[in-house]
Amino acid sequence: MPAPAGPSPKLLGRIAAALLAVVFGAIVWWAVARNPAPAPTRSNPIDVDEIPDITDIETGESIVITLADRNDPGRITGVIEADRFDPVGNGERLLTNPRAWLYPSGERAVRVTADRARLVMPSANQSPESGTLEGNVRVLVYEHAAGPGNPPPADAAPILTGKFEAPVRFESRYLRLSSDGPFSLIGERLRFEGADLSVLLNQVRDRVELIEITRGGRLEFLPNAAKEPEHSSGLGERAEATTLPEPAPTGENPPPIATAPTTTNNATAAKVDLYHAILSEEVVVSMGTARAEGDRLELFARTIDNQLPSDSLARVGFSRTIASRPAPPAANPDIPSGSTISSGNAAADSAGISSPTIAEGPTPDASLTVIWQGSMAIRPVETVPPELTRDDAALAMFGTAAPVRFEDPARGATGSAATVRYAASRAVLSLEAGDDPVQIAIEDAGEGSFARVDADLRTGVIRLPGRGSTRSRTDAALRWSQSARLTLETREGQLTDRLIDATFAGEVLATQQDAILSGDTLETIFAPGSDGRSALRVATVTGGGFTGAADDLGRPQSLFAELIRVDFVGNAGRPEPVRVAATGDVVGKANGAELVADRATATLARNGMGDLFVRTADASGAIVYRDSQNTTASGSGLAVDGARETLRLSGSSTNPANATRGDSSLTGPAIDLDARNRRMAVSGAGRFQHLLRDDTGVETGRVIADWTDSMRFDDALGRLVCEGGVSVVSTPDAYTRDTLKAARVEVEMTPRLTPDRVGGRGTSERQVTIARAYGGSSDSGPAPATAETRTYDPSNPERVTGLLYLESDQIVADNERSQLRVPGAGTLLVLDRRDESDARAEADGIGNTLGPGLTRFDWTRSMTLDRPAGIGEMRGDVRVTHKTIAKGAGAEQLAYLDCDELTARFGQLSRDSGTGDRFALETADARGRVTFRAGGKTLSADGARYEAARSVLYTLAAPGNLVTLTEPGRAAPLSARAISWDLARDMIEINRPSPVVLPGN
Repeated sequence: MPAPAGPSPKLLGRIAAALLAVVFGAIVWWAVARNPAPAPTRSNPIDVDEIPDITDIETGESIVITLADRNDPGRITGVIEADRFDPVGNGERLLTNPRAWLYPSGERAVRVTADRARLVMPSANQSPESGTLEGNVRVLVYEHAAGPGNPPPADAAPILTGKFEAPVRFESRYLRLSSDGPFSLIGERLRFEGADLSVLLNQVRDRVELIEITRGGRLEFLPNAAKEPEHSSGLGERAEATTLPEPAPTGENPPPIATAPTTTNNATAAKVDLYHAILSEEVVVSMGTARAEGDRLELFARTIDNQLPSDSLARVGFSRTIASRPAPPAANPDIPSGSTISSGNAAADSAGISSPTIAEGPTPDASLTVIWQGSMAIRPVETVPPELTRDDAALAMFGTAAPVRFEDPARGATGSAATVRYAASRAVLSLEAGDDPVQIAIEDAGEGSFARVDADLRTGVIRLPGRGSTRSRTDAALRWSQSARLTLETREGQLTDRLIDATFAGEVLATQQDAILSGDTLETIFAPGSDGRSALRVATVTGGGFTGAADDLGRPQSLFAELIRVDFVGNAGRPEPVRVAATGDVVGKANGAELVADRATATLARNGMGDLFVRTADASGAIVYRDSQNTTASGSGLAVDGARETLRLSGSSTNPANATRGDSSLTGPAIDLDARNRRMAVSGAGRFQHLLRDDTGVETGRVIADWTDSMRFDDALGRLVCEGGVSVVSTPDAYTRDTLKAARVEVEMTPRLTPDRVGGRGTSERQVTIARAYGGSSDSGPAPATAETRTYDPSNPERVTGLLYLESDQIVADNERSQLRVPGAGTLLVLDRRDESDARAEADGIGNTLGPGLTRFDWTRSMTLDRPAGIGEMRGDVRVTHKTIAKGAGAEQLAYLDCDELTARFGQLSRDSGTGDRFALETADARGRVTFRAGGKTLSADGARYEAARSVLYTLAAPGNLVTLTEPGRAAPLSARAISWDLARDMIEINRPSPVVLPGN
């Protein structure tokens, strides 16, 4: 950011120096007016005995008058000569071609010449009381060390030359001097022109009482016309740099400057005078290309022994940062593509861009010019004005009809202010607003509007108290309501245009295109870029945030928090954010998604396409995430790797990680998402929950899966694995509950061969193809996998009416084949718990069935259950245990069936029966070494069929074999080719019986 526009503060300081030099140049006339009468000779270069008596030369061709100090007659204060000396009456004398040497101090000599002079000298032995110098009046001031009474060498050059076109009048009694015409003062570094001059001196107080010019003037100060003396008055440097104070409250003056008392050689106290100069009407101050215009210019000065203190005008240097070679206009060299944005500048170095240089701002030989059309008056003041409470020199330019206007075409800068002030001793420049704010515009940067500007030109601190706003040439705008503070870099005693930091407070609002920044405060830090200019490095916002461009659906991106810090790299005009950190009530929104957290940090980079993306992101605290796809997430920690496209959502004991989308949710201590590889995992114990709805959207049930160790999901393969104490509970309706428990569960779904990331749009519903449940072990022994389905009585939801329970080391649910398989030993329980009356009504017209019961199937090799067909195949030492639970005399009967293989057919009774869905055994076909036992009877056969609905068992022998019935009380078993047993009636029907052989026969 460039330095404030307008008149160079160095230029303004030199205005004060030049005008005050005129004040002390006027003391020359004081010396002319206070020359005392001739005095006896003491030790001095001129012999007093040789001085002719004035009465002897009343009229003559020439005259020489030697003047001595009244208080020190031995000191010669001047010598007056004339070609002719004629009295004209009434004490007046006419001098032709008068010329005089005056010695006001030991190191100064003044030469005064004119064509003629008319002096009032009532007594020939007294110095003139008054007089007039006319025609080519010239005053030349020399510096020399030869002592009073000795003129400088003939080849000496004057340091100041005064020319008067009109007569010059003086009065010794009142110490007045005036000239009604034009005049000029020309020195080594000064050119001063004006008209109608009046000077009034105070001999008693040894000071100037008035210097006045009534008809405009011109002051030109040449800063480098000659080598500056080591201790020249007005351009010395203060011993210490001062910092810019906070503006004093209205009506209060800052503390007075501490002026150390000084003493002269005779140990007398130093004489301190205060002066106030006013230049009015169309005042124009310019230096080089810089120019300021106002209605009035005021200067203030403190003198010690009639001179400005050596440190009254702080030395201020200005420099402008330029790059020795411009950076190529291609992509930002500080930001390599495809990687994290770097703060280095390897690309610029490889291109041969050298280090930036510092160029002097103003032209070295630029002159300072002050022009005014009205009057100029310099007067002493008795009380210390506010301008001199902390400074020895100060100035102020005012606009009354119009504001003060300033410009610097070389820098493309313009501006205006009601008042421009410069505290020269501290080098503090102030721009004050009136009815209109302070306006500053810089062609290649932008424009600003401020209530006030206070700039310390030696420390580089610029304060902007009150409301303000800026707008860049790229339409970036910034405004604030309370105050702002900027710091410019100083280098080798020179103020540069390189910005170090800037702070803005009070309803800060910054906009650029679609981006908006707002907050209570904004703090920025800058550093030199590779092009040498100030480049933004850090921006910190409190109590606000950012709003970015809207997406295709018109949803703006935003980030708000109590504190937001953004780190940048790149050059001026091309800053790129590389890191964003937010703390305290963080709320971020993008593409319809919202993230809420206590703290959040993100690093940014550019991809191969040049687009900015989030490389890494971290959030902590009470995290809540929502998006437009009905996805939510919560937890205590969030870590995102944008390059790898991974995300970890972690939780705590009181706030576990939770992710929800639609009717599904996932909970655990940590949820990991790999979007690139389309994988998800939960480390530690977790839960999955899904709501079931009917076609109208009404919730009908839910599925809940819990595990103790981990969960992994591969979206591309369609594979889900849960490990450790897995429990899956499904309630498809109000009267059904399915439960799966296992040490490990594997679920395979239809693959999704799509480039979409996890959660991508436009994908079809996944279908489960197969699920496997594995048993494990516990401290008490083996822990098989179990699957259970329960149905409940609608009229009594606490009462179980149906049960299907499966237990094995491994259970496989094949959804494609609609099979439930057990590749090993296992157990199946089927419960039909209907009321006996309901069972009889459902028995196909046969009213004597035993009724509901509990059936248990055990096997050692395998089991396959086709649920839609209701057919179960069991192999290997199959055992079926059936227990009736009907009420009445035959209640709670037990029946046992053993065989090598078994085919069971089941039926599902609908809830239309009033008892709810349930899985009931209909028939069971047994093969190979069949044994059936019930009521103490035992049937042995090669094959059998059990019809559970009728409670009838049919047995059949293989060719060459017989069915054998053994019962208590029968001496010998009964054999036949086929036997049927009505268990409900306890009736046995024999088909093709064999001979009965009694024991002993």
